[in-house]
Amino acid sequence: MSRETGLTGSLLGLRQSSARRAPAARIGAWRYCLLLLVAGVGCLYAAPNLFAPDFALQIRADRAERPVDDALLGDLERLLESDGVAVVGASTSADGGLIRVRSSDDQLRAADLLRERLNPLGEERQYVVALNLASTTPRWLRDIGGEPMALGLDLRGGAHFVLQVDMAQALGMRLKDEAEKIKDMLREARVRYRRADDAVDGETIRMRFATPQL
Repeated sequence: MSRETGLTGSLLGLRQSSARRAPAARIGAWRYCLLLLVAGVGCLYAAPNLFAPDFALQIRADRAERPVDDALLGDLERLLESDGVAVVGASTSADGGLIRVRSSDDQLRAADLLRERLNPLGEERQYVVALNLASTTPRWLRDIGGEPMALGLDLRGGAHFVLQVDMAQALGMRLKDEAEKIKDMLREARVRYRRADDAVDGETIRMRFATPQL
């Protein structure tokens, strides 16, 4: 007879313990609910990144007596559409006006047209026209604090700078410099001239002397 032990032989010749294994610990249902809640809130606040911003132009008045209102935006919309620039929408706010367009090419073209229309050449600047990206996130998402992730310049394709020269102002400054040089030359040559504060007249430099011989 074989001896009875606490081990029984298996079919494969291995020995197994006759004692029962402890049951696996169960995860409470509240943990699954918490996991689903966290995932749902994360998806909700990540949703604004699905809404790509519109290319837009921000318009702001340099002076308070020239506000940006709906009438002005309507005139600008008709101007852009007459030149083939499709306008997606326009709105006003406390910061000025916002005009949305379809592409970056339309944005650059519209900026040139608006600057030419709002700030005629040779006159003092009245409005500022800046390139912008307008959010398309639904209002209900913005009301609960949902905003898209702010991407850096490297992820947005870099920065674009447009430098423009105010030719009228640049020419006036150049003429004033030339007038000062002329006065210095006359002083060195001991040539007396009358007061020349108004030497620059438009695009002309005029110097007045005491006698015709000078």
